[in-house]
Amino acid sequence: MIMSLLITLLILILVVFLVFKIVHVILKTIIIVGVLLFLIFGLLSFLAYTDGVSFKMSFTNGTNTFLLVSPDSSSLITGFALHKGSPVFFTQSTFSNIKLKYADKNLKGINDFFNSSRLLIFKQGSFNSSISFDKYTLPYSEVNAVLLSPTPIKDLAHYLADNNDENYTVFYYSLSNTFDNSSLKSALFAEQVNSEASNPLFLFNSYKSGSLKVFPNTILFKTVNFVPLSMIKDFASKFINSSEER
Repeated sequence: MIMSLLITLLILILVVFLVFKIVHVILKTIIIVGVLLFLIFGLLSFLAYTDGVSFKMSFTNGTNTFLLVSPDSSSLITGFALHKGSPVFFTQSTFSNIKLKYADKNLKGINDFFNSSRLLIFKQGSFNSSISFDKYTLPYSEVNAVLLSPTPIKDLAHYLADNNDENYTVFYYSLSNTFDNSSLKSALFAEQVNSEASNPLFLFNSYKSGSLKVFPNTILFKTVNFVPLSMIKDFASKFINSSEER
């Protein structure tokens, strides 16, 4: 009787000991994994923030190139370079050069052409709001039609004349003295981008939806797909405010 009780007690002690060891190992593993995840998250956050600072500074002190391509990304519609905050429109010769590089999928060559930090490639349809052009407001439908037209200067001149009770010739010569067909499209696209510049989520939303491709695709954008929009909005707003204060 006493012997069986002792054996039962030893078994219980052994079971408790084994359970304690297993729980200890599990807790230790959880703590180690938790610490590693915290360190990894902290490192990624730091790298993303650093990349974000570099990205923001490139808009004021460097160059970024913007392209607008067809919905299936197969062809180039227009583009412009943003150099130290000022747009550089694509002339016909520039557009032809960049169009060839894009057709060859030579994105690095496009970046090198402008010595730009990043290439931001938007699909047609990324923008759906009206824009200001000179003293006129152009609806998205008209902007889109002009961007896809082989005769953008003529088309825009007709639209402005028809909607402002003024002479077509006046608008045509005014536009043709300022732009060629390529640079007009470039200017309209630049205004589309500018119209969204005050929205800190625009770039991130566009990237998450697949309407924006970034090259090179650094950690700032690589982490966007794994971060809730609420966190991105808070980060972007604080980031813009801190940049403005500087």
